[in-house]
Amino acid sequence: MVNLNPNGGLHFGDSHSEESLKKMSENRKGYKPWNKGIPHTEETKKKISNFHKKNKTWVGRKHKDESKKKIGEANSRRVVTDETKEKLRRINTGKKQTEETKRKISEALKGRVFSEEHRRKLGEANKRRKYKKLTEERKRQISEDLKKRKGEKRSEEAKRNMSKAQQGKTVSDETKKKISETLKGRVFSEEHRRKISEANKRRHARNKEKNVDLL
Repeated sequence: MVNLNPNGGLHFGDSHSEESLKKMSENRKGYKPWNKGIPHTEETKKKISNFHKKNKTWVGRKHKDESKKKIGEANSRRVVTDETKEKLRRINTGKKQTEETKRKISEALKGRVFSEEHRRKLGEANKRRKYKKLTEERKRQISEDLKKRKGEKRSEEAKRNMSKAQQGKTVSDETKKKISETLKGRVFSEEHRRKISEANKRRHARNKEKNVDLL
């Protein structure tokens, strides 16, 4: 017996019809996995972590432009419901990244340069996003986080990186107009004005010191 199917009977590249997808969706409604709500033990987590560390399948490999295009088109059709967004928000609320994770993210992003086209796409994507108004609870959380960070000083390396990131950046007339419209009618308290004034004085003093050092 010879299998004449070019894929050997496998379904690589095939896609389900809308009717099939609908039937599959209806059949799985109400289905609950046996392990739902059961967290992994520390031993299991360690085993999974070790397995992924040893798995070097994708190390050094990159997607082709055609593959990237297909992935992008597939993701553009994907719709995340408000219910799913709420579930994700609840799952991630209170989660904090470890210092090691932050360091890895920082190292991965170092030296990464986005093309003009990529920046334009990011800008367009952000314009299409609909941001919900912050709840009073969320505002309170942000305020508490900022209070905890008060007094923290950035390292010289962090300051240097921020300075490099801002070099050569220009604000478009459209952005200036939006900022102006946002600030119109906004009233700052005396305390807020005083803080802004003090911050500006410190900034001018630092710039003056830098200029002296360069002479």
